[in-house]
Amino acid sequence: MKAFVEFDAYASDYEIKGELGGMRGIDGVASVTLMRKVSGEGPRFCIEIDVADDKVESVTEKLNRYQSQYAGQISNVAVRTFSPV
Repeated sequence: MKAFVEFDAYASDYEIKGELGGMRGIDGVASVTLMRKVSGEGPRFCIEIDVADDKVESVTEKLNRYQSQYAGQISNVAVRTFSPV
């Protein structure tokens, strides 16, 4: 499964990448990729996370905790999960 976390941030790309180490350590997370918007409407950043199917609920809970932890530095947050069709 894939989880996508879209957000705006009051930090640089470099600073955000530095904070992603904690996400890589979450049980069930296979990979984490930070992307910056090139065009279109919506938040400036998106984090793509590969998640084991049986860990989606626990990973989503941890992502919500990250959102609370960084509430002063991020805004316009949306967490979405997708499965292949």
